[in-house]
Formats: sequence, structure tokens, C-alpha cells
Amino acid sequence: MPYIFDITVSASLKDGDLISRILDFKEDLHRECIRAKYVTVSDAAAVDSALHPLSFCVRSKAGLAQFTKLIQKSLALHRVEQAVQITRR
Repeated sequence: MPYIFDITVSASLKDGDLISRILDFKEDLHRECIRAKYVTVSDAAAVDSALHPLSFCVRSKAGLAQFTKLIQKSLALHRVEQAVQITRR
């Protein structure tokens, strides 16, 4: 059973520093997902746009724990917790 994570962003284009950190966050997640065989990204082009929504599909229960830890670590590292909303379907 796949686990889908939807990532949406709420930020002003005027806040260049936040936009840059959001892009770094999305790129880090995408980079890690390319390495992992248990996660796919819905729209790779959305990774390069800070405000576009993005979905990740985790295909294993073991991968679910790793991906959840990765998200939490990356949110804190890039300080985007307030701007990025993550929901699991």
C-alpha cells in the first residue's frame, strides 16, 4: 500500500530568503528520494518551483519511517516549518 505525502507552500514571493530556503528544502527531499528506491515524486518539475505543490509516494512501510524522519530533519534544517504544510493521504 503506497503512502502519499502532499506538500504545499504558503509564502510571499517578496520574501526572497524564505523562497530560497523552500527551494533548498524541496531539492534536498528530491535528491534523497532519487537515491532511495522506496519513494517517487509526482512532478519533478515542481521541485524547481518554490510555490508549486508536490507529492511524494512512499511504497513501503519501512520507507515510511525513513521518509518521515527525512521530512522532519529537512524542515528544521531549512527553517521552513511555518511555510510548508505536509499532509498524508
